[in-house]
Amino acid sequence: MNETLRKNQKLLTVALIALLSTAFGLSYFMRMHQSSTEIVSLKQELPDPDKKYPLDSGLADRISKSYGLALVLVISEYSQRNAVALDGIRTWAKQQYLKDAAFLHSEPIETAQVRHVSIIESLCYSLFSAPRNGLKDLSLDFVKNQVAKFHNTAAYLSFRDNYFDSFGLDREAALLLARYQSDKAKTTVNILLSCMFWSSLFCLCAAYTWRTKYGARSTRTQRLLAYYWIVLGAYYLNVAWSQNQVVLLVSAVVCGGAGQYLLHPFWVDSTDGKGISFRLIELNRPVIICCVWITISLVAIQIMTWIKTGTLVDPDPLSLFLCSWTGNFLHDPASGKRSISHAVGIFWILSSLWAFREMIFGSQSREIDEELALLNQTTPVSAAASAPAATSK
Repeated sequence: MNETLRKNQKLLTVALIALLSTAFGLSYFMRMHQSSTEIVSLKQELPDPDKKYPLDSGLADRISKSYGLALVLVISEYSQRNAVALDGIRTWAKQQYLKDAAFLHSEPIETAQVRHVSIIESLCYSLFSAPRNGLKDLSLDFVKNQVAKFHNTAAYLSFRDNYFDSFGLDREAALLLARYQSDKAKTTVNILLSCMFWSSLFCLCAAYTWRTKYGARSTRTQRLLAYYWIVLGAYYLNVAWSQNQVVLLVSAVVCGGAGQYLLHPFWVDSTDGKGISFRLIELNRPVIICCVWITISLVAIQIMTWIKTGTLVDPDPLSLFLCSWTGNFLHDPASGKRSISHAVGIFWILSSLWAFREMIFGSQSREIDEELALLNQTTPVSAAASAPAATSK
């Protein structure tokens, strides 16, 4: 026992030394900076990149007085969607011009780095900033390729004609369109990374559960469900730390507490004169299935809330995710969100039927199995008791 403990301590010491050495090397030799990937360029928006277009400086005035502009739309299958998209660009451009009148002609300034005041925060920054920036660059390259593919579609060509008819065909209007798509595309990086993380975690948990025997799945499902809530709490804590949001901090505490309870369920006993005591309990299969159903319902509610509250000017994470896959940051992906909402509704109904079936009939089958196991234990005892009597006769 002492030898095993000594080996574990040695491995832990070596791992800690390697971790700190890696963090120091990264903090000494590497300097983190924002990605300079250009997602949408000015030449991609112009009908003829080689042609010389006028550089009209009156776009800001036209945007501020856009209520007086006539909306010129060619009747096509994209006309209604183009009208909504043009209104979204007008609203976004007004907000940007109010913040900075020269935002189109100024280089994007890197966001000021957060001053890491604690040693733990600096350690996490040194260890995880490099891989995160690498994944961020890969995500930006992916979105850039999808936007380039979208620029060859009929939907984009129809919108471009309507856009230049409304705002004028000059380099400043083209730069505004490119800047709008680039800013929208950059907001999808964290969403893509989060989707990649949760998809990988879901696949690992599903494979881990599928390889388990049916009789032991309830215990393993409980453990995986507890780990899911703990990881979700850690995820909310990370976002709350980076964005300084109290709501996410409260969510992290609630999710972490739910995960700890599922990992070590307990019951509170209150006895007269002895105060309050806690004792560990074992959750049966119907309760575990009910916890799974509650988790599925909460995730479904979150997705439906995104779909119902997102707008074109202030898109929800689901809309940005769909836009990143299609490369279309101009139109609202209404058809995609509608399909996802239908799929979520059908999946929730099927999971509810499965959960109620397991909670009702699963408990009955478990009672039958326990009675059969009890009979199997008592049968050999009765046979052994009758054997000496038969011998005496």
